Amino acid sequence: MRYRVAVDIGGTFTDVVVIDQNEGTITTGKSLSTPPEYKKGVIDALKVGAAGIDNTLEGLLKQTGLFCLGTTIATNAIMTRMGVKTGLITTRGFEDIIHMARGTSKWAGLPEADLKHVAAMRKPEPIVPKQLVEGVIERIDRDGEVVSPLNRELSRQQVKRLLDKGVESIAVCLLWSVRNNAHEREIADIIREISPDIYVSLSSEIAPVVGEYERFITTVLDAYIGPLTERFLKGLSQDLKDSGLEPELLVMKADGGSTFVSEVKPVATTHSGPGGGVVSALHLGQTLGYENIITSDVGGTTFDVSLIADGQLMYAREPSIGRFTVAYPTIDITSIGAGGGSMAWVDPESKILHVGPKSAGAYPGPVCYGFGGAVPTVTDACLVLGYLNPSYFLGGRMTLNNDAAVHALTALGAQIGMSPSEVSAGIWQIINAAMAELVRGLTVRRGRDPRDFALMAFGGAGPLHAAWYGGELGVKDVVIPVAAATESALGLAVADILHTRMLPFFGLLPVSADEFNQSCAILEAGIDDDLHKDGVRKEDREFKYFLDMRYGLQYHVLRIPILHKTYSAEGIDFLAQEFDRIYEDTYGKGAGYSSAGRYIVNLIVQGIGRIRKPRFARIEEGNTDASAAIKEERQAYFEGNYVNTVVYDYNRLRAGNGIEGPAIIEARETTTVVRPGQKCRVDEYGNIIMRLLTQQ
Repeated sequence: MRYRVAVDIGGTFTDVVVIDQNEGTITTGKSLSTPPEYKKGVIDALKVGAAGIDNTLEGLLKQTGLFCLGTTIATNAIMTRMGVKTGLITTRGFEDIIHMARGTSKWAGLPEADLKHVAAMRKPEPIVPKQLVEGVIERIDRDGEVVSPLNRELSRQQVKRLLDKGVESIAVCLLWSVRNNAHEREIADIIREISPDIYVSLSSEIAPVVGEYERFITTVLDAYIGPLTERFLKGLSQDLKDSGLEPELLVMKADGGSTFVSEVKPVATTHSGPGGGVVSALHLGQTLGYENIITSDVGGTTFDVSLIADGQLMYAREPSIGRFTVAYPTIDITSIGAGGGSMAWVDPESKILHVGPKSAGAYPGPVCYGFGGAVPTVTDACLVLGYLNPSYFLGGRMTLNNDAAVHALTALGAQIGMSPSEVSAGIWQIINAAMAELVRGLTVRRGRDPRDFALMAFGGAGPLHAAWYGGELGVKDVVIPVAAATESALGLAVADILHTRMLPFFGLLPVSADEFNQSCAILEAGIDDDLHKDGVRKEDREFKYFLDMRYGLQYHVLRIPILHKTYSAEGIDFLAQEFDRIYEDTYGKGAGYSSAGRYIVNLIVQGIGRIRKPRFARIEEGNTDASAAIKEERQAYFEGNYVNTVVYDYNRLRAGNGIEGPAIIEARETTTVVRPGQKCRVDEYGNIIMRLLTQQ
């Protein structure tokens, strides 16, 4: 099969990447997302990608050997509370777990601006109301021993009661099922016997970890979005198969790996799109020689930032979805409502200009789209400031209405006595300052120096903004990837297959080396079987081990990587030293408290099925002179004034070409802006490498 295809469904655009595995060339495309019928947007994007290689949709799919999807379906359903009516079955006496939540749930997932208003903080409304929670009679203790058997007859009545109330899915979360899930499986059998088609989520399968709230809420979220996600994925898979796709569809997960659609857990698909961008940045960084990378993805709705340190992805300590802390490994991505569709508004009391976090999305979209949007957005400001070419949006497939943008910005500016140009400049400054502040919080405030990092700017609008927020941070380089506008989709195409298994392992160090090794072997054998079913060759399988550990009297755990080996008693002692070291690296020297004892809470094994990475094709070589790529000059706004600015056609640039700001580089699906005093060059693969003001 010649092609590798990936599609990323975003809030505004659906992106496609087609990689020719023979030539190494990358063809990209974009199409507007089509909620709630997202399948249409996927097919539209695939047609654009197929046209880019002079092919048809059917012709492309018949020659595709790998197809991976990133989707926002699950995340959007949780954020907008548009999941299905869900019931919960738990151990009697624990019916209020998700309603009590934790004290930290008052602020979990809130943006920094909202953390100032402590008195106004409230716990999020539970996904499952109390009338849809049933407590069954059963009890298993912490050692996995059955203290009280499951009352099957009463359980049957409780299941029927939930079904009579119209639930479309049921989450089953019993106490200590992480040690023995026999009762959860019994309840699942009862549910399926009564209603074979209902969606069932078992906590022992979804989140087999210690910590009732996180385990319960993760399982409830899986049940809440399960039917929606499953219907969409099955429907899309069938449509693609009918159009000629032979291999099974792969789906990107929150942990940065992919898995086949028949195996994926719905809750695992949250954040799958943004995760693709981080994975792609890691792959490109390995090619270009960058180990420390700040990834920044500016889409139509959000600004997503993550760090890659020492060539490794970083995972969230307490990942959250829609203000719910979950027990599923998730790439550490921090987002704010700052994208091309972020709407500008004036506070009626203070008369202060604000931008975001609300977004116009794809429909009605920015005013200049002409789809009925009436509130000016960042994209409208970019157009008025001269950064965007109204006749070359999406490579000319879409025309922007400059007059409509000016009219909307005039009305907004009138509220605070500003002209359209002045209010556009204000919008631009506010959004870039917010972006720089977010990146600063993830680096400087965590003890990391941005000057040790390269900044990769991607997404449809990332290259527009990077010269500003990157300049404030003093990063060593800004890299605009060759597929910047569709970088998240590209990440889907290079993501390895990944399986993660966890096992509660309660133990105060030193633990028995034999018991520890046996537990590792059980997890590894299960994952090895998963990878075998996925068709991954033995030589392409790799395993990584992690421990969740804490000091005595602590609740929160710290995840530490450990070596993949058979441990002796001396090796177990080394784990204690390694935990102390990583703890102090994380929280500061002297923060550790070894006298309280060191506890292992969970053992985690990752199984990686390595997918052969596509090589990047080299572009035609040139010299430092980029004048052959000049397409026009136009007025654009820099440092308080409109100045004559050279506009370059990205497709005519050659490796080695150098450009000095002020300049604008127009590609088919994105635009790069170079500020006065900044310089950039085109590398051998077509990436734009920018040096900023702070380094001249």
